[in-house]
Amino acid sequence: MGLSSVKDISQTYGQQGGYTLAAETNYHKNNYYLKGGLFTTSADFYLAGSAGSYYNDRTGAMIGGGISQKNGGIHGNLKKYFSNTANRFEGGFIDFNEYNFGFYKNFEKVADIKFNINGRSGENLIIFIQTHILAHVVLMKKKLKF
Repeated sequence: MGLSSVKDISQTYGQQGGYTLAAETNYHKNNYYLKGGLFTTSADFYLAGSAGSYYNDRTGAMIGGGISQKNGGIHGNLKKYFSNTANRFEGGFIDFNEYNFGFYKNFEKVADIKFNINGRSGENLIIFIQTHILAHVVLMKKKLKF
């Protein structure tokens, strides 16, 4: 739970109070985990050093999980939330779907490989937003001779 108070320098909105609430549960057993949660953050919630309005003004749920072994594993999560931008832009609620999926593998004396993909899509009556980010890392453990 968090509370904040900010003053809009444009004086359009004056002093604004904001809030954020979240509840999450986690289940761990041996080599896997499951998690789920609910969250809501008001449009005027402010946390210094945060990523700004990307995290604000949304209400939704998330579910995730992962499996790990000695030399590798997979993980992922899904979020479904609504962002009400009606106070700032036309169109009102934006319906968002967000995902993250990744895996890693350790090849003992050769390399570590990590792969991750993130995506987000959202839409309302007047807009459609979609992003996908793919990342991979290969860490070599010794020089290869050719």
